[in-house]
Amino acid sequence: YKLGATHYYRSHKKISKKWKLESIKEVVVKRYNLIRQAVEIYFENSKSIFLSFFGKQYLSNFLLSFKNLIKKKPGLRIDIVEQHDAYFYDKKFTDKWISGRLTNFRYLMLLNKYSGRSFHDITQYPIFPWIIKDYNQTILSFTDKRIYRDLAVPVAAISEEKKQQVERKPGDYK
Repeated sequence: YKLGATHYYRSHKKISKKWKLESIKEVVVKRYNLIRQAVEIYFENSKSIFLSFFGKQYLSNFLLSFKNLIKKKPGLRIDIVEQHDAYFYDKKFTDKWISGRLTNFRYLMLLNKYSGRSFHDITQYPIFPWIIKDYNQTILSFTDKRIYRDLAVPVAAISEEKKQQVERKPGDYK
């Protein structure tokens, strides 16, 4: 397969990298340049690689070949995630988070992962909510509720003055 810019810039060199199939935990289809033409392969050691293909057909060929390869290894369990939202709900990650079986950080990481975000693609880098409103203190007490912003209003309304501006022009902040 022709893989992303590596093939384009180094087509004169033979480049190969091997991983044990058994070390792969999950293959998640991703977007690259706003086109569904990439995968991120997650390994048992919590590392991952991001492969971008030259179009959807190359991605389809890769997925078909990969699925056929897995079928030849009975007992091998590798999740191939093509529908992020269905997979996320099937795994009941929200229920696990609500019941305390997932930490806030782990839940946010899973939300980012299954919404197509990746540390390997700067245009789809993971995001996290801005929850602290007071960065002027030298010491933060996380038990003091006054340091947290009101998540019911947009981050643009972090101060009382900004909140009044948002209330005057609510359509601009939706």
